[in-house]
Amino acid sequence: MNRYETGKKASKMYNNMDSSNNNYDYQPGMIYRNPNPEFVGFWIRLLAVLIDCVILEILTWFSPFNWVAEWILGFIYFTLLPCTAWQGTVGKLILGVKIVDEEGEKISYLRSIGRYLAVYVSAIILCIGFIMIAFNEKKRGLHDLIAGTYVIKKESKLYE
Repeated sequence: MNRYETGKKASKMYNNMDSSNNNYDYQPGMIYRNPNPEFVGFWIRLLAVLIDCVILEILTWFSPFNWVAEWILGFIYFTLLPCTAWQGTVGKLILGVKIVDEEGEKISYLRSIGRYLAVYVSAIILCIGFIMIAFNEKKRGLHDLIAGTYVIKKESKLYE
């Protein structure tokens, strides 16, 4: 892979570069992929989901239509929060991780819906889509591959 990539962040990234921190040859209009972003593995992601499930259970505990309220609130929760500045759910926020697209940016609402629906695909096939996270170099599950997303540590960046 070429270390120089063009993209929508090129001019912004070039203006913010500090060449004293590394040995790259900076050129105008280029952005540099971080060679070592910190991808988040299976157990941290599982813990984040468990935190989210506890939050949803508390919010829907007294609802007379518990399963309907939980499904509707869950859809809103898991599709809307990743599109905000938090870039993830409350569980991910607590654990210091975020969901990003291929360019390291916040994901769109449409991509978030696709990711949410792809989670069901990961679950239907005996959870193999989730188990993939433990064995994939970039810690991506099937739902991440389908939606074009990555889960990385909050302070990590795909691009420098």
